[in-house]
Amino acid sequence: MAEDRRRDLRQVTCLPASVHHQGGQDLGDDETAMIADVSTTGARLLMRNPELRAGEVLELELQLDTEGKAREKAKASVMRVSALPDERVSVWTHEVAVAFASPIPLTEAERKDMQARMAALGIRR
Repeated sequence: MAEDRRRDLRQVTCLPASVHHQGGQDLGDDETAMIADVSTTGARLLMRNPELRAGEVLELELQLDTEGKAREKAKASVMRVSALPDERVSVWTHEVAVAFASPIPLTEAERKDMQARMAALGIRR
């Protein structure tokens, strides 16, 4: 069994994020991503054909609630980029794991909102 490298419990979100690349390339507009899961120390994003490499720095704007009122800006380093298996490819083609430069605050209300969505999906933690 692989060792779990996460330092904090991840919450399933399925909410949007905006990604701005800081790697020296001008990619124009921010890219849209889907937050698959998030913790105070990192996130797993679903993206479409990202041109990213491990170690690159991103600026993120994360939506942390279903109403779009809770938004958090964070700098993050790319830890890994993995192509999704063919059966999981849709709009999203890749998973991008990121570690935040500084922990982001997750309020109790945001955690409860995420846990309610997890329970609705049948995910128990």
